[in-house]
Amino acid sequence: MSALISPSPTSPTRRLATAAEFALMKDEPPIELVGGVVKEVGMPGGLPGKVCIRLGRFLDMDVEAHDCGHVMGNDTYVPTGTGPDTVRGADVCYASYQRIPKGEMPTGIIPVPELAAEVKSPSNTWVELFTKMLEYLKCGVLVVILVDPERRTVSLYRADGSQVILTEADDLTVADVLPGFTVAVRRLFE
Repeated sequence: MSALISPSPTSPTRRLATAAEFALMKDEPPIELVGGVVKEVGMPGGLPGKVCIRLGRFLDMDVEAHDCGHVMGNDTYVPTGTGPDTVRGADVCYASYQRIPKGEMPTGIIPVPELAAEVKSPSNTWVELFTKMLEYLKCGVLVVILVDPERRTVSLYRADGSQVILTEADDLTVADVLPGFTVAVRRLFE
């Protein structure tokens, strides 16, 4: 990484990385590419990590039952911008077979998925999460889910500007992306 990004953020010789260069980097510690600059991202911790797994599992069970695409997690690299390049690590995402054909999954950066989810961890700020959400929508993600384990809420955002906030009393559905998918929000936090 040091050959691409100098240690000093004010260095006049600092060179921005491209998405292709970023894809070849080791991701230890977890990293993202933001405006051509490699940035470390915080580790989620227990509760956010559990919520990520639960959301991914519920999505994956539905997608597997309908054999309609791929569910990915663990900070899957999603390209969200160019010139300079930005590549974000989605906590959980879904791509239909139209976006990623059935069969062997690509390694590295994936094509833009239909759904991306971020679970707020103690190291996240709301500004960071809303910035990622807007990037996802701008690059072609159809639905972005932001989960707040502390408040036990789920917010859905769409490119048309709509927002829906769900509580534990509600069901999470994304009929425009996964018809028939439903899970009680409270189940994400059990």
